[in-house]
Amino acid sequence: MTHFMYEDKENRASTLPNLYIVFMCKRNNEGMKIIKIGLIVKTILSLHDENLILEINKICLTNQALTSIVNDKNITFSLKKIAIEGITNLTEYEYLQIIAQQYLYITSQQYFKHS
Repeated sequence: MTHFMYEDKENRASTLPNLYIVFMCKRNNEGMKIIKIGLIVKTILSLHDENLILEINKICLTNQALTSIVNDKNITFSLKKIAIEGITNLTEYEYLQIIAQQYLYITSQQYFKHS
């Protein structure tokens, strides 16, 4: 797993109420989702806000490593809200743990569904 760390020097993220895990996926020939990118996003936007995907897309386009994936027409976004009531900051390890757990959940569900 390769990851890029963003350092929140101004501690702005602690004031944002919504935490999402975002997977950018592509379907293979068998119709299974292949996860290409996993992100953790903290924002004021909700899942019901139609600008959420657009804003995530804009952020990804600022990172050269993510641009080719985001520009792929076959990429779909899969979002899940992570409950964080009472939690202001998570460690880098905790964020990676969230992504790894969700990745394993999604891939194992597909494996058993297609077996």
